[in-house]
Amino acid sequence: MPGCREYLVAGSKKEMWGGPFCSGLIRGLAFKAKGVCIAPGVTGGQVIRVVVQYIDARPARMHEEFMELALEAMKAVWPCER
Repeated sequence: MPGCREYLVAGSKKEMWGGPFCSGLIRGLAFKAKGVCIAPGVTGGQVIRVVVQYIDARPARMHEEFMELALEAMKAVWPCER
């Protein structure tokens, strides 16, 4: 979460470390995840913002695995049609 917050504040500036790490992690998860269909034109920053807002709205779950919560957030916002 700290790296994702850093990305949202600073964008993709080269001097930070956590932001690009978060961005790569989220992009990879979105690319390989089943059940997630992110619409064309949605930016990486928008996806990160959705993940951060989703997790922040559930403080009692902060102890859970970040990747699982991030996937849950993306599925909630961009589910694939059945």
